[in-house]
Amino acid sequence: MADTPLPHPAQRVVTGLARLADSTARALDGILTRAPGRFRERLAQAPEDPAEGIVYAARAAQRTCEEARQELSGALASALPKAVRAGAALGTPGQQPPRGFLLPDLTRQHLARYHAQVWDGITGDLRREITRRVRMAYAAGKTPEELAGEIEAYLSPVGPFRAAGGRARAVAHTELPRAANLATLARMEEIAADFPRMRKRWVHARHNARQPRPAHLAADGQTVLHAERFRVGRHRPRYPNDPGLPLSERVFCGCLVAAVEPEDARD
Repeated sequence: MADTPLPHPAQRVVTGLARLADSTARALDGILTRAPGRFRERLAQAPEDPAEGIVYAARAAQRTCEEARQELSGALASALPKAVRAGAALGTPGQQPPRGFLLPDLTRQHLARYHAQVWDGITGDLRREITRRVRMAYAAGKTPEELAGEIEAYLSPVGPFRAAGGRARAVAHTELPRAANLATLARMEEIAADFPRMRKRWVHARHNARQPRPAHLAADGQTVLHAERFRVGRHRPRYPNDPGLPLSERVFCGCLVAAVEPEDARD
């Protein structure tokens, strides 16, 4: 029996999600690009006494990083509903998903907790690295003016703000496809009784064609029953970005899972 794809071509959704991830990554990067300027402005008011200056700089770093954490969290959260809608469409054979489709409560709570941990980790590491550098600068006897010059180095490609930006981009390109895949599976579970022979298909993210993961490329088009697992190399994930996969198979993975059904599934 031939498989009937969704009326929304899966590859179009893959492309749309890639664009959403790109735009979200740019927003996250912009937040971390602006952060050094805020910190630099605050550091300009630091007292000259080293002991007082270290305390002041630590508080300035904490405030700057907390602002960044809130903005990063908000930027990702604002993109998630679009990813969920796209995933719900891929999980609805032959029809439009219901308006206002939401992920199950437990799934949404899990994602919210996980994303909070991610942003806490990124901005916490950033705050500690900034504070460490400030302490080293004061210990070396540098003046506030010289310390301000040190901050300019934070804008370099290897500085802490740039490193945090790279991690934030990875979050966008990993978590938005994951949310879409979770929405696809949740929608398939909702309608499983009406489509007992419904299956799911691995759709490779061809936007990453320059450096495709061989196992993901080989899995493209693989179709299994909706409750079964895929074979991806040595692994058996339920969907792309499955937490059971190693990080090397998840980070920056834009692959999606799409529902398909036999042509006579409704007979």
